[in-house]
Amino acid sequence: MSHKWNRKTLKRIDGRSGWVPGLAIVLVAAIITVIIFNTEPEAKREGATRKSAMLVDTLVVKRQDYQPSIKAMGVVTPAQQVALKSRVSGEVVQMDEAFVPGALIARQQPLIQLDTDDYQLAVQQANSELTEAQSALSTEMGEQERAKNVYQSLNTELSEQNKALVLRQPQLLSAQARVTAAKANLAKARLDLKRTEIHAPFDAQVVSREVSMGSQVSAGDTLARLIGVDEYWIEASVPLNKMSRLKASVAAGSKSENAPENSSTTKVTVRDHNAWPKGYTRQGQFKHLVSELEQSTRMLTVLVSVDDPLGLSSNEKPLVAGSFVEVALPAKTLSNVIRLPRQYLRKNDTLWLLQDDVLAIKSVEVVFRDEQFVYLASGIMDSAEVITTDLSTVKEGAAVARKSGTSNNPQTVDGIKSGSNES
Repeated sequence: MSHKWNRKTLKRIDGRSGWVPGLAIVLVAAIITVIIFNTEPEAKREGATRKSAMLVDTLVVKRQDYQPSIKAMGVVTPAQQVALKSRVSGEVVQMDEAFVPGALIARQQPLIQLDTDDYQLAVQQANSELTEAQSALSTEMGEQERAKNVYQSLNTELSEQNKALVLRQPQLLSAQARVTAAKANLAKARLDLKRTEIHAPFDAQVVSREVSMGSQVSAGDTLARLIGVDEYWIEASVPLNKMSRLKASVAAGSKSENAPENSSTTKVTVRDHNAWPKGYTRQGQFKHLVSELEQSTRMLTVLVSVDDPLGLSSNEKPLVAGSFVEVALPAKTLSNVIRLPRQYLRKNDTLWLLQDDVLAIKSVEVVFRDEQFVYLASGIMDSAEVITTDLSTVKEGAAVARKSGTSNNPQTVDGIKSGSNES
C-alpha cells in the first residue's frame, strides 16, 4: 500500500516539475534579447540632418536693344477686284478658251466677243451722215461767198444783227453744228463697235463667269468677276491699346517718307498657319493705318500689302483671297532691356534667380509682352542667372545648385546666354 502511494506521489512530482525547465528557458531568452537590443550600437548617417540642394537649370541673361513685333490677325483681300460688265448689248459669239474660273489672264487679253453686225451698220450710217453734213457745210460755204458779195454791193451800214442775217451766219453755224454732231455720232458708233470686244482690265484671275456662248447680254450685265494678281491686301485688326507700341511709321498711318521702299522698318511678316508649312513666312509691306475703329470689334485696321501674292514670279507659297492670316507688325525699339521666354516669368511678375547657391525671388518690371517673350526693364541685373526649372516647392533662400554641366560653355542664342539647353 505504501509502495503504491509512493509511486503515485512520485508521478505527481514528476508532472509538476516538467514545466519548470521550459519556463526557465523562456525567461533566459527574453533577458538575452533585451540585453542585445540595449547594447546594440546606434547607426548614424553622416550628414543626415543636412538639407540636400535642389538641382536646377539656369539661363544667364544680358541687356540689349530689341525690336519686338505685335501679332494681329487679318483677312486677305485682292487690291484690285472688279465685276466685269458689258457696255453694250448683243449676243456672245466668241469666248477665249482661258476664260474659265481659276484661270489667269493678262491685261487687255480679249475675253468675250459680242455680235458686231448691228454696230458695223451703225458705223456706216454715222459715216454717211457725216458725209452729208460735210457736203451741206461745203454748200453753205459757197452761199457765204455770195452773201458777202451781196453785202458789199449794198454799200450801206447795217446793224450787227441784220449784217449777220445778210451774211448767212446762222446758216453757217447750223451747218458746222451738223458736221460736229455727225462726227460725234460716228465716234460713238465706232466706240460701241469696239466695245463688243471685252478685255481684261488688268492682270487677273477669273473668280466666276456668268455668261456662255449664245448668251444675250444687255448693257450693264455682269459677265464675270475678276481679282488682280499683282497685289493682295491684308486687313489686320489691332487692339487700340497696342497703338502706342507700334513703330512710329506704322502708328503715323503711312510709310516713313525718309525710309527707302525696301526698308526693314516697314516690313511685315505674314504667316498662314492653315495653308503653309510650319515656320514658313512671307514678307509684306506696311501700307496704311485706317484711322477709324471697326464698329463690331472696336479695333484699329492696319493695311498690309503683299506683292506677287500667288507666287507667279517667285517660288513663294500663294496667299488665298479670303483666308485668315497672322501678321507681325514692327513695334518700337526697346532699349537696354532683358528678354526672356514667357514661361520663365513666374506668378505676379517675379523671377527665380540663383544667387550664392540659394533661390532668390525677385519682382521685375515688364515693359512689353509678345507671344514668345517678355521684356524686362528693371528688377534684374545684367548677367543674372534665371532658374528655368519648374519647382514644386519654392521658398526664398532654399538651397539650389546647377545641374551637372549646365554652367559650362554657355551658348548665346539671339542675345541670351544660356546655362542649359533651354532657349
